[in-house]
Amino acid sequence: MEFSFGLLFGSALGNAAWLSRKEIDSQRVNSSTEPIFSSGSILKEMVVTLFLALLIFWFMPNYLDPIVDADSSNQGSFTMLNLADFAKILSNFAFYGFIMILVVMRFPSVAWQIGITLTFCYAAIDLMQDIYPDDLADSPFTIYFLLILLMNLTVGILAAWFQRNDKIIRNMFLLLVWSCTAVAFIRLGLFEKPAEIYGLSLCKMICGKFFVHIVFALSALYISWISIKRDRFLN
Repeated sequence: MEFSFGLLFGSALGNAAWLSRKEIDSQRVNSSTEPIFSSGSILKEMVVTLFLALLIFWFMPNYLDPIVDADSSNQGSFTMLNLADFAKILSNFAFYGFIMILVVMRFPSVAWQIGITLTFCYAAIDLMQDIYPDDLADSPFTIYFLLILLMNLTVGILAAWFQRNDKIIRNMFLLLVWSCTAVAFIRLGLFEKPAEIYGLSLCKMICGKFFVHIVFALSALYISWISIKRDRFLN
């Protein structure tokens, strides 16, 4: 279901962009103008992004989700708004998006970090949950937290560097695509054992075992080639 939704929605967005390509080109910002989100202090960007990441991916899930889960026995009953209902309102991606909008309104230079680094952050968390399934996610003093921090720090530094150079949109796009693709193949290398593919035919490996990873890799290569080729053509 998840792959089908992504394919259909992505195809719809791509088709809409293709049908509107002339309008998009006519509204393209001149490269000599100032970027929409000007750069500020890298330290401030990192601190605000770290605070937001801890709030969204650590504090709220670990301290609000238990309240929601504890109230699951009251499902179907009509009660006044209580603490669990309030926690349900706060502990969801719609509210997280609202928080991000408020932060960007206050700190416009952090917009790229929120769009790129926080998107990658969830991929890093997902990887660590597979590697350390029994680790205490609510404790910040673990290898689980350290590895997530290091991966996001790497992406955050690259995002800050790209933000201060030319071809921002193209480079940010490629950074997000390949950082998430790298996580997918790190997971493949860690969890796919040689014994699991021993005896499989080439067809079964391509069409079955590694189908998703092959599609991911080919898609990443294709859209990277298209974005670089288009960028060269326009410039």
